[in-house]
Amino acid sequence: MSVSFPSLAFFQALQREMRAERERFSRLGFFDTTFGVRVLADGDGASAEFALAFEVFDCVRISEGIASVETDFVVEGRFGAWREMLDAIHELGAADTAHSLNTLTHFGEALQVRYDDPDGHDKMYRFRTARGATEERHMSYLSTTDFAEDRAFVDRFRRTMKGDLELSWMDVPRERVRCRPQNERRGLTFRDLDVGAYGFSEMPELIRQNRSFAPRGAPQPPGLPDLQAEVSRKSEVWAYNIEGYYEEAMTRQWNATTDIPWAELQGTELPEDIGKAYAQLLTFLTEVEMIATDVPAKWMGRLNADFFEVKNFIATQAMDEARHAEVFRKRALSTGWGLMRASAHNEFNLKFLRDADSFAEASLALHLQAEGMVLTLFRFSEYISPTEGDKKLFRLVMQDEARHVGYGMQHLKWVLDHFPERRELIHRHLDEAENFVFGAGYATEVME
Repeated sequence: MSVSFPSLAFFQALQREMRAERERFSRLGFFDTTFGVRVLADGDGASAEFALAFEVFDCVRISEGIASVETDFVVEGRFGAWREMLDAIHELGAADTAHSLNTLTHFGEALQVRYDDPDGHDKMYRFRTARGATEERHMSYLSTTDFAEDRAFVDRFRRTMKGDLELSWMDVPRERVRCRPQNERRGLTFRDLDVGAYGFSEMPELIRQNRSFAPRGAPQPPGLPDLQAEVSRKSEVWAYNIEGYYEEAMTRQWNATTDIPWAELQGTELPEDIGKAYAQLLTFLTEVEMIATDVPAKWMGRLNADFFEVKNFIATQAMDEARHAEVFRKRALSTGWGLMRASAHNEFNLKFLRDADSFAEASLALHLQAEGMVLTLFRFSEYISPTEGDKKLFRLVMQDEARHVGYGMQHLKWVLDHFPERRELIHRHLDEAENFVFGAGYATEVME
């Protein structure tokens, strides 16, 4: 039986479908909210309003009109926008990138979210993607289609395997380029690829079009998934010479297993007090470098795919930091004293880094405050190291750390050059980061 939209019968039909798929919807977690749907007429007609109440795993109430209902938020839009979204869902089996609620409400052009209480507004995003604790997890994602049961797909697959090729994808409009190395000694670098739509120089401040995995410059067909990238503003991530930092990182990799003279270090006996103090320093640095690995790795998947050079650079940083954690742990366990005591106050500093609310805050705290301090510590440690092997160890980690600090400095310079109004906000965040560093005096096992 067909039902029209918008109508009470339409939402009641959705309610029945949801209850018929209770097991599937229960995997999404608790869903406790009451929200409104307002469909504005495309012409001069009256709007239609409906209230939907959800509790735990069920849609428990549907009513026409929202004037007498306390709602957390109201999703509002013209009939044409709602109809276009529903038609796309009906055709594809799920919303594509252009027709997800996230996209349609993100810019406020097709649909708008109305709310009085920010907590109510927050529920739209919390519960739209929430996954509650359930006893069983089969898959984190299910396709909307069982392709083995899709007769049209199976027939098309068989024809393709027999050589019946469609090949229309070969004629898709695109920008044809032939990039060449500007300096043959350097090879083909990211800077050589800074051409047209594939380049980064003309990239806008706000990435509106690409919300998928599509590489920058690639044509984007309908139906790509909406990845809901948390960072889509260039000013949050970009730095002068970001492409150069990546190329440098790739050409200056080293191996913690074979590039340190471990056999030579085994022949060196340190006095007990020096040995214990060195082991304590190495324990502290292992803690620090493991979090320095976690932070860039945490943000990699949250950056818009158009920030290709930044994502590649922080991937190299995560690898660098993992290698640092490896080399400090190995050196600590080769001293004869093992790992010493973890530092409670130091770990609060590290938590401040890990739990930053935005990539920009994480970068300020990590690349400038934390790694700037650690770079100084590496320089001092190289100066006082008891053996040539230890001096080499600190020189190698120093070259990586200086690159990370360089990115942080050039990112800060880029933001201040393009958005000087953010100076005070950055200053306040660095004040708090500095407070944590100064408070490290409480970490006696490190300070002493």
